[in-house]
Amino acid sequence: MDQLIAPLDQGWRVCRMGPDVSGSDDIPAVADTALPALANGTRQREATSAWHTVPFRGRHDISHALAGERLGPSDVEACPRLPEVALLVDALRRDHAVVLNGDSGCGKSITAYQALSDLLEDGYEVLRLRDDARKRGLRQWMADLSLYPHRKALLVDDAQDLPADLVRELAETATADQLVLVVGVDHVAGGVTTYRISNIAAVGALARDMRERADEILPKIRALDDFVGNLAGDEPLMNRIEEASTKDSAWLFFYTLTGGWRRTERDALDLRGHDRADLLLLALAIAQIAGVDAGVTTDSLAPYARQLGRDRAWIDRSLAILRDKRLITRNDGVLRCAHLRSAWALIRWMLHPPRYSHTPPQPVTIPPIASAAETPAPPLPPPIRRTERPRAVLPDHHVEADRKTAAAFFRLTLDSPHTPLRGAAWLIGRNHDSESRWVLNQYDVLHRPRIHALAERALATPAGPDAAMAAQLLENLLSPYEDDCLDLIRDHHGRVLEWVRGVTPENGWAIGDLINALANDDRAFTEKLLADVDPHALARLIPDGGWPHVYSTTRAVDRITQAAGMPLITRVGHAYDPEAFHALAANPPADIQAVDELLSVLAYTQRDLGLEVFNQLTPHLATAISRNPPAESQKMFRTWAFLLGFAPHFLRGRHVPDPAARRLAKKFVRTLDADRFARTLSHPAADLTWENFCGFVEAMKEIDPTSVKTIVSRIDVAELAAEFEQSLPTPSRCHLYAVEVLREHRPDEAQELLERFEARYAAIDVFLAYMAPKMTIRLLRRGLPLDLRLRSHDWEIAATVVDSIAAHDPHTASELAEANRPGFIAGLSSKSTDPFEDLSAWIRASDKHAPGLVDEVLRQLPADAATAWASELRKKDRKREIAPLVHRAAASDGPAAAEAHELIRRFPSLQRQGKEPSP
Repeated sequence: MDQLIAPLDQGWRVCRMGPDVSGSDDIPAVADTALPALANGTRQREATSAWHTVPFRGRHDISHALAGERLGPSDVEACPRLPEVALLVDALRRDHAVVLNGDSGCGKSITAYQALSDLLEDGYEVLRLRDDARKRGLRQWMADLSLYPHRKALLVDDAQDLPADLVRELAETATADQLVLVVGVDHVAGGVTTYRISNIAAVGALARDMRERADEILPKIRALDDFVGNLAGDEPLMNRIEEASTKDSAWLFFYTLTGGWRRTERDALDLRGHDRADLLLLALAIAQIAGVDAGVTTDSLAPYARQLGRDRAWIDRSLAILRDKRLITRNDGVLRCAHLRSAWALIRWMLHPPRYSHTPPQPVTIPPIASAAETPAPPLPPPIRRTERPRAVLPDHHVEADRKTAAAFFRLTLDSPHTPLRGAAWLIGRNHDSESRWVLNQYDVLHRPRIHALAERALATPAGPDAAMAAQLLENLLSPYEDDCLDLIRDHHGRVLEWVRGVTPENGWAIGDLINALANDDRAFTEKLLADVDPHALARLIPDGGWPHVYSTTRAVDRITQAAGMPLITRVGHAYDPEAFHALAANPPADIQAVDELLSVLAYTQRDLGLEVFNQLTPHLATAISRNPPAESQKMFRTWAFLLGFAPHFLRGRHVPDPAARRLAKKFVRTLDADRFARTLSHPAADLTWENFCGFVEAMKEIDPTSVKTIVSRIDVAELAAEFEQSLPTPSRCHLYAVEVLREHRPDEAQELLERFEARYAAIDVFLAYMAPKMTIRLLRRGLPLDLRLRSHDWEIAATVVDSIAAHDPHTASELAEANRPGFIAGLSSKSTDPFEDLSAWIRASDKHAPGLVDEVLRQLPADAATAWASELRKKDRKREIAPLVHRAAASDGPAAAEAHELIRRFPSLQRQGKEPSP
């Protein structure tokens, strides 16, 4: 052994260990004793360090996400990956420091862990800042990193409570061997590459993944909500996924998918029997929100317990119960509800908001045509859905007691000087529906004196880093309580103007939102307030903040200029430095939604500059969109819709894109990857992301038909047919749209694809009928109904379909129009917004193919249906659509006759029209 060590002793500092060693650096002990003692010291230092190693061991299944629990390293394999994961990995490798922002429950934390798990392969050790170390400061954070000498990736989650300067200073320590990832709610500012989770794309990705994993997840969902299933009376899983896909965050998607409202009620009711442990959970939920999700200490729950006359022993007993039931987590000495969103769900339950009964409109059933060869038997009445969502109803005195306790906790928290301004803003303004807010108002939580006290506290904040929190609180007070708050803001308008003049990239988002709320409540006051704002300062804001702050700076410029009106919009546009914007475009972010934010502001403040920047960014944008056309194209909606002018027709009316925009748009479309788009169209999906993608393809068809023809030539019809078959027996609109795109340039193949599955259709979609009228006639004769969607006011396409069927079989067209009489009546009786666009097209088709139908429908209109037409008669374009029906209704003998005569009396122009000879 001495012969081995001796050569090292000449160039290294060697420490020997053994019972007989005696050197100054030697350890006179056997290894079994000495090594554990050495390791124990290291362990103790690591245990008190500001950082802890994130262990990516253990693998949960999807159950944790389904249950709405806080997700962590053990969930990275089970959870679907959002597009932002790859963006984060690339940005961390390239830029070393990244900020990830997003709303609560959007999937930020799991996205961060998934990205960091990928970096393990690069040799990085992942370290997370402990919750109890947030106040130690950057110097101590950096000192503690000496315990981790290898390559490392630092994670700071829930960073919304950290000062912007601290986040920036941490980001500045990033190197290739020390990566920094900061995650937070709202707008955490770090002065580095910043991404924001797209809620729409996240929910779309989850819905698609859950559909593909239906067999796997159904038993897990039934374990959480046994109302979902495939037995008689159950709610089908696909229906629940469809409902969940309408929600605006990943957490709410899973909450809806698994009937989370039932679990919240069950948990709260169960805890009542444990010495009212539910009240401690309520206190923790309110404190967690007021602390902007930074965590709650056991000591901070004491004031809430005293409010109830409870002691520390009750707190400890209740916390033990809550932990046993996995309703709270404890990490680094701080407590949280299982998720921030679950805290809100519990608060809503404990407020017991009033419930209002709502009778949904009766469904409109369209029968088969009268001459159908196989008239199906009348459908059995649907089974009573077990998922009518029965809610627990407590005795009135229990409801009253819960409301009083919740209100007392709110008052205690809002009146505390220790509640940060942003926490107060979260507590009063975030996630409250109107019914919950009504309870808070009834129990004097947000009465005039408290609103004034909170507003005065906000208005005492000078311009600077804290102005964002103050503005956010004011905006949340102003929106629902303008009568109590607006006069106070007018009296302190100098402070608001000081914030606007001192707006920075870090606080621009909040100040912009406040100005927007002010303009909504008092436009004249806001315009006067902003009359002397320096346009040059606003014009510099976006370039000064760069891409890391673009979500904040664009919101500030947008809200402030829109509130001030055209004079400031024009001055800001003239004050822009084009070179600064071109410099931004020279180093574009991977997150193209950030580009859309910029271009959407330039679209109205300096459109020519916006077009120049778009042209400069065309290769970058085309590459990004081509990577994932459905998900990425919707991130650029405002650019192609408003800057270029190719918005859907219902948004742009008669506006026609100008030649300059057309040229740039054509260049952009021709830069897209035709093969990627062809593959995408070969694999349609029934989700919102793909529905939005259909709108983008429609714009492409208008911009450059030649490029679209090239794309269509490369569609793999065999793959499209396989996807289409999977959607049977009722193909989705997205699948039908993909076939329609194929049909425009390869009609025979599209027709063959549709007719290949003729025997398997269970219903006829109006889109299918539009593409294949001959096959539709055969399906109608077979007994399948065709709902022309007249109740939804799809008048023009209904007319087109009936016309196309009449070209082959006039009798069937007449019967089809007659079969849709129930939808026609419902459509004319609707009180929805703008129900009569293109109505004249359907009236013409009906009179041509089914004479007498229109007059018979007018006779059958229910009471008050014609009276509701008055609002449409005030619109010039819609008046031309509905006015002829008013006179025809007046000549009928149903309830609409008297109502039509009254309309003619009220609107003199109708009287003149009635006297004019018919054309």
